Amino acid sequence: MRVARYGGMCLLLFAVFVSPVIAADDAGRFVLSPSGGVTIPLGDFASTTEPAVIDESRLTVGFAQNGYTFGGTLEYYLLNNVSAGIGANYHRLGLESDALANALPKLEIDAHYRLIEYSLFIRYLPFQLGSTSPYVKAGVMHVRFDAAADIYDGTANFGIVSATDPSFGVQFTFGINQRASKNVAYFVEGDFSRIFSDGAAIEAAFLGYDEQANIAYDGQWISIKAGLSYYFGGD
Repeated sequence: MRVARYGGMCLLLFAVFVSPVIAADDAGRFVLSPSGGVTIPLGDFASTTEPAVIDESRLTVGFAQNGYTFGGTLEYYLLNNVSAGIGANYHRLGLESDALANALPKLEIDAHYRLIEYSLFIRYLPFQLGSTSPYVKAGVMHVRFDAAADIYDGTANFGIVSATDPSFGVQFTFGINQRASKNVAYFVEGDFSRIFSDGAAIEAAFLGYDEQANIAYDGQWISIKAGLSYYFGGD
């Protein structure tokens, strides 16, 4: 009897604290989720190993540094725990410019990367713990990024701008969603992104001079973000 009673209590606690996501009843609803956070480049994209140019103008490292990101997603819940969505994010990363600064010591240099990312993804929430739901997302991306150096010589501004061919990639996310009400939730998540940029052309323009090279690495980064979700539509 005691075993049966304790077993029943355990089942009751499990039902209360690990309730199925179906209880949220989100099927058929839309979710708009703005977010922001930090982006950390990885691998050769972040490497500062020199030389950066080998084999007929192939760029082998990216010199990228940590930066910030902001953007958002729009999702539609196909089931109570499965949604499909689209996303857009802007990333601004630092760009190591010590070599350029040492070569031009009298100039002020602000170098950075700008990445614009569009994505399609599927989100899955495996279970709900009270009002908290862990989730995973997997998707594909279309990314365009360029590098820019704003240079000030004491009297005027001029710059170096380089633009790459758009690259496709993949993105994987793990996050935690905390439901505040039926229509509002907040979340934290971490993304791992990889774009297949190896071989992509990059063109640099400087004071009317154009130079073209090819990237010889795949860009990789992680983003850690926090955001707010608003649920609407449905019944």
